[in-house]
Amino acid sequence: MQRLENVHVHKYYAQLIANKQRASITCGYAGEHKGKAIYAINAFAPGDRIWSEVPFVAMQHEENKHHIQCCAHCFIPLIDASVEWERVRNAAEAFIASSDRKLDSLATFSELEKTIEYVRSVKAKHSDENYEQKYFATRGTAASCEQCGEVYCSEDCRISAYRESHALCCSYSLQNDSAMGHFINHSIAINEIFLLAAKVVAKVVLLYLKHSDLAKARFAVDQFHKLNWWDVVVSEEDVRDSEQTMEEYKASFRDLISQTFECFQAGLEDTLAIVLRVEKDRFPCNKSVEEVCIACEDVLNVDFFAKIVGMFEMNNISMEIDHPLQVLNTDLEDMPALENEAKNRVARTLELACTSTVSNSPSSDQQASANTLHEEEFCLDKKPSPGPFVGVEGTALFSLICTMNHSCLPNCIVVYGHSGQAHIHAIQAIQPMDELCIEYIDTDQPYEERQHELRYITS
Repeated sequence: MQRLENVHVHKYYAQLIANKQRASITCGYAGEHKGKAIYAINAFAPGDRIWSEVPFVAMQHEENKHHIQCCAHCFIPLIDASVEWERVRNAAEAFIASSDRKLDSLATFSELEKTIEYVRSVKAKHSDENYEQKYFATRGTAASCEQCGEVYCSEDCRISAYRESHALCCSYSLQNDSAMGHFINHSIAINEIFLLAAKVVAKVVLLYLKHSDLAKARFAVDQFHKLNWWDVVVSEEDVRDSEQTMEEYKASFRDLISQTFECFQAGLEDTLAIVLRVEKDRFPCNKSVEEVCIACEDVLNVDFFAKIVGMFEMNNISMEIDHPLQVLNTDLEDMPALENEAKNRVARTLELACTSTVSNSPSSDQQASANTLHEEEFCLDKKPSPGPFVGVEGTALFSLICTMNHSCLPNCIVVYGHSGQAHIHAIQAIQPMDELCIEYIDTDQPYEERQHELRYITS
């Protein structure tokens, strides 16, 4: 490992790591081919948590929103627990009816609530960390953006999201009939990664308004490796299947990103005008929309936007947060039989519901990500079945995690807990100064196939 040559970059990563509790890691230079890399300072055993990290930016997939609602900032699931439990009971009853089993006594919703509190207390007692995590937030306590209806688990999350990027990414319309709403609809129809790119640009512009220093505002973004979108996604195989040359094929992507950025720019100018009008105390820069756009022209242009989209295609990590009742089911499976019969009924009801759905659905391997596991699961050949529960699925970008390099034989894994916070755990014995690597592609594939796919991805 070599020290990072740029003193500002070195200080940036040192501060990032210092902000992570007990993160015994460092960022160094791994050579011209790899660039920056993350290294262990101390030794780690398989299963050890090395560090935890909230996303730089993230989003829930649009398709996934049809299955489960979550906070648009921290991504903790937002559910109506009584409705979900009724669905579990119905699935369990369906399994019993379709088999020759004797009718079991299924758990009530009241028993579920007591079991959740019991499991949390047990986990808190046996955890060496401050265990304050909750399984879910209830829809009844959720907060929403009054302008566009975006939903959050709390007022704190709503305010944080507004200050980070939503102030400029909000459509300010429940019907999305504004210029920013047009960009949002366009992105959902074409490529939702455009929405993440917009979040990044909005984040930079808001930081500029706060500090009046564009270099400082964009510094974190500049640490990610970026190529033009078309240089990342277009391959020789794509061109062979078309009647175009490589340059003509890439030109179609350039045209699309130009149209997309034009939509975004129009929306941003509208929302920027609103922010400058209503946030005078927070942003006392006394600049017009035109003056801000000129000052930020290095990030408010189609070339930068294309590179941000390309950055996501290269660096993003899938975000997969288990459904709260799936998490509870896994926690109960890890515990010995409980003395309380009501709690055992909850475990039995969940087991029956999962059995009912798994027997009539695609395999868990088809539904679960190969490179994420439940927070407490480290057995690589035993992945928790999703059962009847669809969790939160999305895309995230992490400042430290996305600095890790790929290995077909990784020594770390990305694990999600109850929200969008990701945890890096060791899956092999790690020695001091070992480079920490994760798997970028499907870990279920044979080693040779993974090497071939990686060569295809990076070619």
